Amino acid sequence: MRHLVRVAVVFVVAIAAGWFADRAVLRRASVEGVYQAQVRLGAATAGLFAAGAAVTVVGIGMVLRRKK
Repeated sequence: MRHLVRVAVVFVVAIAAGWFADRAVLRRASVEGVYQAQVRLGAATAGLFAAGAAVTVVGIGMVLRRKK
């Protein structure tokens, strides 16, 4: 059960960080509500990188906390 909770926490953190980064890029690059394909691709890429960074930080924190 502990592992399931950890996986769920990491999954939720990844989704949240990716979604917030994606929306931040789209909000910043918005020109009258029309997005070009390059802006959408950049936003998706920013979301993926933010999700990966967040999962790395949370994963390291979980490992360090578990060993103590």
